[in-house]
Amino acid sequence: MENAPDWIKNPTKEHLFWISLVWVLSVWLVVLAITDFFTETIFQKRALVLLILMIGSGVAVFRVYKNFYKKK
Repeated sequence: MENAPDWIKNPTKEHLFWISLVWVLSVWLVVLAITDFFTETIFQKRALVLLILMIGSGVAVFRVYKNFYKKK
């Protein structure tokens, strides 16, 4: 993680706000797209790749939060 951008290694409160907002909105939109506006279940075989990507993005956001609280 030596080549990581500064907002990943040393995030500020403003960075956390924007990262969280973008992450929540993007996950919400992906869930809406997968479920066809909640008319189908999210656990479909064709949605497996998107679910894995959502989990991966959650891990990335968790790492940014971890770096923020480690810095404090």
